[in-house]
Amino acid sequence: MDKTPFSCQALYILAGRLALPVGAFLLLVILGQVSDKILGEYALVTTYYFVLQTLPLMGLMPFYMREVARQPEKAGSYYVSVALMVLACCALINVVLWQALKYTAYSAEVVNAIALSGLAIIPGILAFLGEITLTSLHRSRPVAYIAIIENVLRLTASIALVLNDHGIESLIVVLLATRTISFLLYLVALKRVTVNFSIFKADRNFIGKARSVLPVFLLNTVLALLLSRLDFIILSLFEEISTIGFYAIGYRLFEIASIAISAILSAIYPTLSRAWHVNPAQFRWRVRTFLPGFFFFSIFIALTGFSFAETYVALLFPNQFPHPVFVSQLFLLLIMVHSIDCTLSQILNAMNLQRRDTLTLSLSTPLYLALLYLLVPTMSMNGAFIATALTLSFQMMIRYLFVRRTAPSLFSMQEAGLVSVLLITLFLLALELTESSLIEKLTFTLLATITVWVIMSKAGLLKPFHTLALFYSRKAKAHDDVNSRKTLFHCLAFDFLRYQSWQKRKFRDQPRISNFSFHAVFLLRLSRYLLLKNCHRLSRLTWQLNTVITKSDIRPCAQIGPGLVLDAPTAVGISGKVGHSASLLAHTALGRTGNKDVGFGLGQPVAGHNLLLKQRAYLLGGLLIPNRTSIKPHVQIDKPRLLKGGMDD
Repeated sequence: MDKTPFSCQALYILAGRLALPVGAFLLLVILGQVSDKILGEYALVTTYYFVLQTLPLMGLMPFYMREVARQPEKAGSYYVSVALMVLACCALINVVLWQALKYTAYSAEVVNAIALSGLAIIPGILAFLGEITLTSLHRSRPVAYIAIIENVLRLTASIALVLNDHGIESLIVVLLATRTISFLLYLVALKRVTVNFSIFKADRNFIGKARSVLPVFLLNTVLALLLSRLDFIILSLFEEISTIGFYAIGYRLFEIASIAISAILSAIYPTLSRAWHVNPAQFRWRVRTFLPGFFFFSIFIALTGFSFAETYVALLFPNQFPHPVFVSQLFLLLIMVHSIDCTLSQILNAMNLQRRDTLTLSLSTPLYLALLYLLVPTMSMNGAFIATALTLSFQMMIRYLFVRRTAPSLFSMQEAGLVSVLLITLFLLALELTESSLIEKLTFTLLATITVWVIMSKAGLLKPFHTLALFYSRKAKAHDDVNSRKTLFHCLAFDFLRYQSWQKRKFRDQPRISNFSFHAVFLLRLSRYLLLKNCHRLSRLTWQLNTVITKSDIRPCAQIGPGLVLDAPTAVGISGKVGHSASLLAHTALGRTGNKDVGFGLGQPVAGHNLLLKQRAYLLGGLLIPNRTSIKPHVQIDKPRLLKGGMDD
């Protein structure tokens, strides 16, 4: 297994997933410069490709990744087993597709392109299997590299063909060729990570297990697929091909935002899943901390995107301007609803309520289909957006009710009502500004963001520091000093987490008393960081400012590990070296005296981890203080000797 840090793994996965839609978006920009016709044809054919690409795996991706992660030594046989299943499914899909295309009203060129896209799913799905195999083995770096190489080749070849007046068929041939190259590269990458496979090594037990879980996974995949691409298909039945191109210009930004949202939620999902099984109270805290913060962040992104939507279309799609502007603005505003809906879906899955999530999709799909057939013939692409927005809102409501039914304490009906009012108000106000200037829109974005911040903070929903802390480990790491910006951030984050835990244990349900505890720690870390960066005057100035404001005397020459808590910083002094997770109450000190050297200088104490000094406890001189030492109140120790850990001394 690769030991690449989780953050790097997440970045590699995000790069791999964004490469294809970003490449498709850039090609869309180029095609928009050529003609509306080829723009619409490309949007339509790639929609069919994405639909066909998803079906052969039959929703088994979570099951496959789980099994490979559990038994990496069998990754080769599992790959072959699933590959045989998806190849049979690809053959069936292509036979049905070729027969169905005979009854469509598409042009001959579009029909041939769709048929070629059906062939492209064969190497495409085998390449995707290689991608999720590497991801399950924590070998995500090749995934990013292969995705970037493939999309650079595809984009370069497609631009060359378009500039030489080639049509949609040539673009899909390029897609078929680059998907084949990607598949071959994944075979090489799998070989390099010692995944041994042969067509004769299919695992019958694995195939049997896959068949047993297939119905639920397949139903969920088909429903999600219909909800994500049904609007393009219905538009193609009632509107001209150029209208689909206009719609795709706005939808592509929404699609890229959806992938980014999915990547963020993938990072938080394992934490929520573990918390639900281990500690429901911790699960509640994490959900209440993450969802409002994520919602606030999505509001800022959505309103900023809305402000620049007209500029985006004018710069990148001048030939289509201004037709796609309004639908682009609408889709960017829809990110606010989509972020909550996706988060609620992840919460349901973390609570082992996958069937209720599937039920939500089952209820939403017929509603979506009915709304599309009702609105698209009369309102064109605006009708398709309204159908999408209403369906997403319906999904969000149903998922919230399912979550509340299982965990009523997560969010009250009043809090849900407040969020709904904020969503509706922001959407209606934004619609009034669709024709306004960029400055007016940006002013609205700033004022709306500040207003939402104040309202959600007053309601007790928004806690920004807590939200940031969710993405940070609660375990102390091996950073002994703040000698870089990374370690400075680490120490401050862990200091804040311990301070919050300390406050919870101390006050419980009582009103909390504010003091300068964290301020003192923050200024201490900053002065120490400046000292290590040879900014001696700034370091001294920061230390003196800390002394004046918080009445503490912790000099920057002291080396203190992450997780420091000063219950009341008044008259607290520290010299020497202290490990992580130290807690000091008021009027306590680790001071320098004498000539005994225990490893950090003459007369300097050296303390281990999890030190606790109670009121008016003093440790002076060259003392070696072991881990988990607790000192009683009103005790002074100044003789150089080894203290006993784990008890009051």
